[in-house]
Amino acid sequence: MSAALTNQLQERPSLPTLQGLEIAQIYLQLSSRYSAASQLGGMATRMAQNLGLHRHSQRFKFDPLETELRRRVWWCQYSLDTFSSAYHGMPRLIRDQDVDTDLPSRVDHDQVSRESVVFPLPGERSQVDTALCMFKLAVIVGEALEKLYSTTRRRGGIAKITQLQAELTLWERMLPTDKVVDLEDDSADLSSTVSIDTFEVAFLRAAFYNATVHVHRPALAFTTADPQFQVSLQACGRASAELIRLTAAIMSDSVLEMDAARTDSIIIAHLYPNGLHMLWQAGLTILFARWKGHPPAGDEEAEDLVKTCATTLRHLRADDSNGHINQCADVLDLLRTKTFSAREPQQPVLDQLQWNVWDWPMASALELANTLDAMPLDLQFEPSMGL
Repeated sequence: MSAALTNQLQERPSLPTLQGLEIAQIYLQLSSRYSAASQLGGMATRMAQNLGLHRHSQRFKFDPLETELRRRVWWCQYSLDTFSSAYHGMPRLIRDQDVDTDLPSRVDHDQVSRESVVFPLPGERSQVDTALCMFKLAVIVGEALEKLYSTTRRRGGIAKITQLQAELTLWERMLPTDKVVDLEDDSADLSSTVSIDTFEVAFLRAAFYNATVHVHRPALAFTTADPQFQVSLQACGRASAELIRLTAAIMSDSVLEMDAARTDSIIIAHLYPNGLHMLWQAGLTILFARWKGHPPAGDEEAEDLVKTCATTLRHLRADDSNGHINQCADVLDLLRTKTFSAREPQQPVLDQLQWNVWDWPMASALELANTLDAMPLDLQFEPSMGL
C-alpha cells in the first residue's frame, strides 16, 4: 500500500502533492522518524525541481496566485532541506548556485487572487513575515554549511565566520518584536525579555541561537592560541546561555498554562532547525567554556544554567522511550557537580568513567557536535556509569 502510494506521488508531481510531502516531513521529524523524513525530503526536493520551482518566477507566465504559491512551496522545501542537513550533519540536496527564484511577497494569504495582489500598507505586519525571516535564516545556515562544513571549501574559515556573523546580526534586526536580544551586548537584561515572546518569535530566536552555534562551532576545533577560538567560544557560550534561558522560560510558561502552550514548547524544542540535542550541546558548551577559562557568566550563574538545561531536558522528553534524554541530563548533572564543586576547573581521573566525557573538550568540540547532529540524542551509556 505504502509503495503504491509512493509511486503515485512520483508519477503525478503537483503543488498540492508537494505541500503534502512537506507537511509529512515535519510530522515525521517531530515523531523522531528521522530516516523516513530524510528520504521523503529527497523525493520532495526532486519534485520541486521537476516543477521548476527553483527558477525565477519571471521565467513563467503564471497568474499572481500560482506564482506566489510556487514561491512559498519552494522556500518551505528549501528551508526543510537546509535545516535537516544541519540537524543530521548530512550534505544538502539543494545547491544555491542552481537556484535563482525570488522570495515570496509580503502579502497576506487572503490578499492574493488570480487577478491581483493587495500589498500591506507601510508599517503593517504581514502573515508571512515570520516565514520570510525563517527563509532568510535558512539561506544563512545553508551558506554556513557550504562554506564551513563541506569537504573542499573550508579554507579561510575566519573570514567566512566573520561574514556569516555579520549576516546573522543583520537578520536579527528583522525579528518581528520590539525587544531584540543583542548577543554582543553583555549588559543587556536578557532574562526579562524571553517570557513575553509569541510562539513565532520564540521559535525564530531559538533558531537564531542554533544558527550562531553552527557558524562559530568549527572554530572550536582551532588551537586555543588562535584569536578566533576565543571569539567563537564566547559567541557559542552566549548563544548557548540564551538558548537555555529561552527554552526554560517557554517550558515554565507552559506549565502554568493549557496543553496548547506545552505543545508549543515541545514544537519549539524539537522542530528543525532546533532539537533537544542542541539544547544538550548548549549545556556542554557552558561547561566547555568554563574549562577553557571563558565562561559566558560567573560561576554561580554558569552552574545554574547547566542545572536549568538538565531540568529542561527532563521536562521535554516527549519521545524518550529508551531513557536516553534522561541519561544526557544525568551526564550534565555529573559534569556540573565535578566542575563546580571546586572553584578551579578540575578533570576527574580518566578511569572514573567508562565513557570518557572529558575527551570532548580536550580533543575536539567539533567532533562530538557533528556526532550529535548525525544521531540526535541516540546515545548509549555503559551500565557501570550508574546513569
